[in-house]
Amino acid sequence: MPEQPIEPGRQEPRPPRERPSRPFGVWLIAIYFAITSIGTLFYVIGMQLGNIEVTPEQAEYLATRTTLDFAFAALIAVLHLVGAITLFLMRKVSFHLFLASLVFYLGGAVYQGATRGWDSLIEGGIVGLFVATGLLVAVCIYTWRMTQAGLLR
Repeated sequence: MPEQPIEPGRQEPRPPRERPSRPFGVWLIAIYFAITSIGTLFYVIGMQLGNIEVTPEQAEYLATRTTLDFAFAALIAVLHLVGAITLFLMRKVSFHLFLASLVFYLGGAVYQGATRGWDSLIEGGIVGLFVATGLLVAVCIYTWRMTQAGLLR
């Protein structure tokens, strides 16, 4: 059967695009956030159950933490874990999950600074705060760009 000519101004339908294999960044982010979030969840649960031994300095620091602090940590860890899984599955929602974790992370830092004084952020590790914030911002930018490029569905 002869092919019919294409009308002027009309393009041929594109063949279905094959999904490229997962970029290295996806593997790196998914593995890192899966491992660290699972570790954080075990730590938070272990702390609440009293199953983790701590040094006297750690015990003094942890004595100032409230249930809300541990809830924030658990929520952020869950967002990271689900974000890692959805990113590995190449889903758009991963951007929103990592963005939500960034918002809760910064909100928790502001809450801690406002209720315990801004010096309390230094006690918890100001360098860690900046590194974690920078990492989450970078992951949000990466997942946003992947979404815009059509790599996440």
